[in-house]
Amino acid sequence: MQRTTVLCVVVFLAVAAVPLPAAAQSEQVTLTVTVVDGQGAPLGGASINASWDGGSVTETTRSNGQALIDVPRGATVSLDVSSDRYVRNEPFVVQSAEGQRVEVDVALKGSATVTVFDQAGDRVNNAVVRLWQDGQPIVNSRADEDGVLETKTIEQGDYQLVVFREGFYRNQTELTVDGQVSQSMRIESGSATVTFDVADDHFSPPRSVQDASIEVDGIGTIQTLQNGEATIQVPVNDQYAVTVSKANYTSVSETVRVNEQPRTANFTINRAPSLSISPSNDRVVTGEPVEVRITNEYGTPVSNVSVSLDGDAVGRTNAQGRLSFVVENEGEHTIGATHNGNSAEYVIQGVRAATTRPGTTVTTAATTTEPSSTFGPGFGPLVAVLALLAFALLAFRRD
Repeated sequence: MQRTTVLCVVVFLAVAAVPLPAAAQSEQVTLTVTVVDGQGAPLGGASINASWDGGSVTETTRSNGQALIDVPRGATVSLDVSSDRYVRNEPFVVQSAEGQRVEVDVALKGSATVTVFDQAGDRVNNAVVRLWQDGQPIVNSRADEDGVLETKTIEQGDYQLVVFREGFYRNQTELTVDGQVSQSMRIESGSATVTFDVADDHFSPPRSVQDASIEVDGIGTIQTLQNGEATIQVPVNDQYAVTVSKANYTSVSETVRVNEQPRTANFTINRAPSLSISPSNDRVVTGEPVEVRITNEYGTPVSNVSVSLDGDAVGRTNAQGRLSFVVENEGEHTIGATHNGNSAEYVIQGVRAATTRPGTTVTTAATTTEPSSTFGPGFGPLVAVLALLAFALLAFRRD
């Protein structure tokens, strides 16, 4: 039994030591790449650098313009071709490689030197110079301190040349590169109108925010009007850091890109989170309850707010944001509220209950030195006569 077990283990280890077939690791396929010039003639001696995710290889074309390149099956392969006289602006890309033939065309080498001036004839440093071919950017660089850009080696052919700089309008022209060419470009400074629109989207529809401050970095600060808008002029073809703020609101910062046309930049700001305490009375009779109502920054009742009196917890608000509790002692008392990191305080006055009913007036009789009539204070002559008649009538009835 033990011998059988040992034999099985040996066989297992031997099988595990056998290398897997190449196809199981990574199956290779061969690309037959032919490089041709602008007239379709094969180009020998060209260098082809093939690269894919996880590997690369370099081959040189034979006299018939061909090179055989082994790559992983299904890989996306980028073929970058160069030679002494020829170049490609962009690599040739093979999608999902199989054993296939590929023809890659190249063009004669060329280059361009671009010099940028302003409207006064002075050179503009750091200007952006772009060359486009068939909708693809081939060159995207900046001129040096002397306003000059010398491009990399590019294909000879037709290009669209675009030049601009922050604060300057774009200028563009068609440029034919048929060797080493030079081109002068003139650009003019200018500005564009930006309208900022600030609203509070807590409401539906959003409400305009008046008197919001809009700080445009490097330009200045403006205030929104009643309709939530503010307008400013800024140099064209630039981007600006903009901060919108207002008291009791959360500030918002964004980058606004301005080209050469008027534009509107929309900003949304909301009130900063806060709590407000509204007691049923600022003066509370000791021993009697007081009710508080807790609302947020928009006046909406807030439930489950922790409420305290002089630092001692008294409960939490209900769904209507309300809570009642008793004030036991006279003097000033501080009501506190906390919820989700926000807090608020409110001071009320505890007062002792009155000994008489509210509205009752206690008076004391005054001593008088004036003489009174026989019938007591307050009786006039008419009252006296009526009294005598009543007395006489009573006596007559007795008789």
